[in-house]
Amino acid sequence: MTVDDVPVPALLVCAERISRNAQFSLLPAAVQVQVSDISQQFNLNSRVFYKTIELRLQQHIYTLSLKKNNTTASTMCCVFNSQASEQRSIDDLVFNHSGEAMMVTDKDDDIIRVNDAFILLFGYQRDRVLFHKPTFLRSGLNQSKIIRAAFRAIKKEGHWSGEIMIRKASGETIHTWQSTSAITHNDEVKGFITIFSDISNHISQRDTFRFLAYHDHLTGLPNRLLLEDRFKQVLKHFKRKRDADTNTLSIVFIDLNQFKELNDQFGHQAGDDALKILADVFQHTLREDDTAARLGGDEFVLLLEHFNSLEQVHKLTTRIANALEHAVANSDYPQMKINFSYGAAFYPKNGESLDVLIEMADKKMYKMKNANNH
Repeated sequence: MTVDDVPVPALLVCAERISRNAQFSLLPAAVQVQVSDISQQFNLNSRVFYKTIELRLQQHIYTLSLKKNNTTASTMCCVFNSQASEQRSIDDLVFNHSGEAMMVTDKDDDIIRVNDAFILLFGYQRDRVLFHKPTFLRSGLNQSKIIRAAFRAIKKEGHWSGEIMIRKASGETIHTWQSTSAITHNDEVKGFITIFSDISNHISQRDTFRFLAYHDHLTGLPNRLLLEDRFKQVLKHFKRKRDADTNTLSIVFIDLNQFKELNDQFGHQAGDDALKILADVFQHTLREDDTAARLGGDEFVLLLEHFNSLEQVHKLTTRIANALEHAVANSDYPQMKINFSYGAAFYPKNGESLDVLIEMADKKMYKMKNANNH
């Protein structure tokens, strides 16, 4: 059978050649263009041999019956026309003119329709997405657990909403809020419609607020809240291990010596820079699992896992002092002399709560400060 033998509007796509019958040529020009594009994309991209989709245009519903012949690498498309209801015409207006990116997939989860907002947001042209599965939008982003949960919710409740990372055509990844609903007719799932909202700015602001809530604004180090959380997490880890020999830690209280005099001599900006220099030294000297926190002013606390002796603490503070001296010498204030006093307490020997350990370490720090006339 050739395309001319088909009794309804039809076209045959074979490689880059398209054949149309006389009835097809009577369709509105806009319909002919869209049907031709859809048929070519189906021939290029679809992995199934037969598919029926709806094309809504000019208050009409065009049902496209697409059938692929892999032997000849061709696709036959037959077009059936019916009048669209007023409600469906309104639905099309909403879809086509919505400011939110929208995508329709069929029951096989192949993309059959996207609106202009989708193209604008993600940068994919229609010929790159039609009859592909949406998985390319999430390529390499390791979200399979979320997607499985989403499909379970849609199957059970008909709808799912959640945060999904999307990879744009440019390769950039953005945060989106995705709402997917099943499209049903007579209790049978015909496909799915998904709406995407770009929430990248919201996520960025949320992350900024979260960082500020748990970090010192001047040095970027953890603050007291994050220090407490880290301490709790370490204790939970200790309980799982149940190894008394290694379930130890040290809380080291550090206070800069003569910090007020340093501020008076060099100015408050220099004092702030001194605190930043020390914070940077901590970050480059401590192990990855250790924590350096600023409590306020010139007071810092170190949380050191598996430390159980003053000798270990002394070796570390010596490295910190040497690194601090080198950092100051290479700063904008090479003439500044920055040093510190410290005191250490050990879990569980000296206490099992952070408050108790900090209080004990603070007292020992003042003994060192007084002994050295600071």
